[in-house]
Amino acid sequence: MSDKDTIISAEIAEEQFELFTDFYQIALTDLDDGDGEVVSTMIKNRFLRALRAGRLEVKETEDGLVVEQNLVVKAAGGNLDKITYRQLNGAARKSLRKVKGNYDQMYTLLARLSGESVAVYDKMSGKDLAAAEALAMLFLIA
Repeated sequence: MSDKDTIISAEIAEEQFELFTDFYQIALTDLDDGDGEVVSTMIKNRFLRALRAGRLEVKETEDGLVVEQNLVVKAAGGNLDKITYRQLNGAARKSLRKVKGNYDQMYTLLARLSGESVAVYDKMSGKDLAAAEALAMLFLIA
């Protein structure tokens, strides 16, 4: 990541990452698929890059922990520049029961937590999609 892409410090990004993973009791070291260390490092680095660039923000609110995604390219016909993801809950998890495919599960879960349409994620690309997918990967292992 170049300095021009950095909005917040590595230390602040690490604090937000720890806030998120502590809240959901995520231990990336628990990934033991044979490539666990590689996978956990990739997930963490993608999430940290999105945090440092200001594309994701982890916040504690009255309603609990939320994550805001600041979009580089406006979505939904140019009307959407920020997506707020509420706390992961059982209803969101249950919405994945009949969904096949990793990416379909990620986008369905994000849509459920944000109240946006899955079509928003179908149209995302580049940095916006990378940030959304990094968040989705963490939600799926929470």
